[in-house]
Amino acid sequence: PVVVRITQAMIFGLREKGDLGGDVYSLDLDMEKMSSVQIDILKNWVKKGHNILFWGQHQASYYDVLFSDAIECRKRVANEQASFSKHPVNTDAKDLFFYREETNGRQTFQPLTKYPNDTEVIVSCKSGVIAGRVPYGLGNIYFALHYNKWNAGSDKDRWTLNFNHWMLGLRVPGGADTSI
Repeated sequence: PVVVRITQAMIFGLREKGDLGGDVYSLDLDMEKMSSVQIDILKNWVKKGHNILFWGQHQASYYDVLFSDAIECRKRVANEQASFSKHPVNTDAKDLFFYREETNGRQTFQPLTKYPNDTEVIVSCKSGVIAGRVPYGLGNIYFALHYNKWNAGSDKDRWTLNFNHWMLGLRVPGGADTSI
């Protein structure tokens, strides 16, 4: 996918030039310097049909305040099991870990704990949603809330490929044929 990073300097331009050539957009903003006007422009821009991607727990917990009317990612939860839904993104992806292994051996997630009922859930835990899509007006907030140094699980690359296909509206490749 073409991911365009939106910076602070680009926000006012979103009113005139809505399409910046991305399939999905990531954010590179200083939240302490965001004005209420800039926040409204960004929210309205997504509501008009653009897609935002939060790739990792850090992005979601830093930028969720922009979309606090729909989502929240503030609470870290420990020792819960990830549950993979029957979703095309999870095809051939069984060895995959979204948690953070802490020094005391605890495994923690930082899921969306507030989200609308029509959220498309790919991966969840008891306390919330770890990966999926939140409709936001005509746009979407796509998210995969893995630990920021995501290197666990031999199926990470396949899952990422599946996620990207799905996010782009493409058919997710089917399961690998293992017969001879």
